[in-house]
Amino acid sequence: TAINYRGQRGERCAGEAIRTILEDGIASTDELFVSTTTGFIPSAPQARTSPKDLIGELMQQGIIKDTDVAQNAHCMTPAYLSHQHEASCKNLGLDCVDLLYLHN
Repeated sequence: TAINYRGQRGERCAGEAIRTILEDGIASTDELFVSTTTGFIPSAPQARTSPKDLIGELMQQGIIKDTDVAQNAHCMTPAYLSHQHEASCKNLGLDCVDLLYLHN
């Protein structure tokens, strides 16, 4: 999945499925391999947040600078990727993912 798919809903739906699998005893966390993708700046339509809004928030928080963003669409700085990894883990309901793809 990826944080930017369907305005973060892709990860959140995957997270619900993972929780169900774990709660129903179908599999344990060590039997799952979870990957996601980062690099693009996601929107959150349900919160009416556009990528431009997120860029502004991340700049205010000191996570990125305006020069870090390419075509108002993606960012590859370590601080941004770390921030998005944390957001993905929250969406997925996990402490970490097994593989983090970089989408440029």
